[in-house]
Amino acid sequence: MQVFTYGTWLDYWLDVYKKPYLKPDSIKRIYVALKNIPEYIKQTKLKDLSVEMIDKAISRIKLSRTRKYV
Repeated sequence: MQVFTYGTWLDYWLDVYKKPYLKPDSIKRIYVALKNIPEYIKQTKLKDLSVEMIDKAISRIKLSRTRKYV
């Protein structure tokens, strides 16, 4: 049985479940979003990934990445 890290699982998910059904521009947007996932999260084995780790990573996303409306 293969042990997936979150990063390898994301690659698998994209190749198997998304690429066959999405347009190239949609796939590009997914790649951009995946680049923003911290490396320590990508290297974590799925069985070791916790809600707390994900919450901590989300809270560290810079506010400048959000859109501002006037």
